Amino acid sequence: MQALDGIRILDFTQMMLGPYGTQLLADLGADVIKVERPEGEWERSLEMMGELVGGESAAFLAMNRNKRSVAVDLKDPLVRRALLELGAGCDVIVENFRPGVLARLGLGYEDFRAVKPDIIFCSGSGWGQDTTFARENRPGQDLLIQAMSGLAASTGRRLDPPTPAGTAIVDHATALMLANGILAALLARNTHGIGQKVEVDLYSTAIAMQCQEISTFVNQKKDYERSEEGIGQAWLSAPFGIYGARDGWIAVAMAPLAAIAEAVGDDALLDMDAWL
Repeated sequence: MQALDGIRILDFTQMMLGPYGTQLLADLGADVIKVERPEGEWERSLEMMGELVGGESAAFLAMNRNKRSVAVDLKDPLVRRALLELGAGCDVIVENFRPGVLARLGLGYEDFRAVKPDIIFCSGSGWGQDTTFARENRPGQDLLIQAMSGLAASTGRRLDPPTPAGTAIVDHATALMLANGILAALLARNTHGIGQKVEVDLYSTAIAMQCQEISTFVNQKKDYERSEEGIGQAWLSAPFGIYGARDGWIAVAMAPLAAIAEAVGDDALLDMDAWL
């Protein structure tokens, strides 16, 4: 028996934020029913490095295991009725359309709550459901969020341009937030008998991921400039980062200068200012 055996999730998500989060729940035993458009989720055909794997995207396959799928037209009134009937037998609804899209189709939180009062309805978005950028209908995408949150600006060396992470790190972290929020809501329903709406967004997650940096900047009120040599994090002293060597690169973390001086046989390192 798995932790979420008996839990059924109706999944309206696409790309990474939603699908990776619901996959984590499926891995815990939840029955996840993925709702796709008639031609299938567009990520199915997203080539990675210019190729597909057996006719499917490697990205899609990485985020949609342990799910069942149904392909429908959400604008069809009969489909809407069928999905609400299906939702009445579900525990969780998950979506990551732009704010308000499912509600306009008659498939929002209030619609599902009408057929199942203790439903858990989770929405994922880029900027939140009711923020300035959400109301302006701005696209919320991992790279844009890395840029706007300051995450990219604190990565790399001083003379480098703002540098995004080598993976969709904000999407991934927000998927974890989504799964965590749903698990908390399931516990609350089991404990208190209530359903609720859960909201997660990329921007809030990106800010939360930088809790140490932001606390440092706000409380110490110092201008931040990236290290010329690539110190990995703004509040730490050297050596902490990835440094060039004659035969490649070396990652050094949490090693005092004295230890490095001994390791490389150079006592001159002892006279260095670790904050520069």
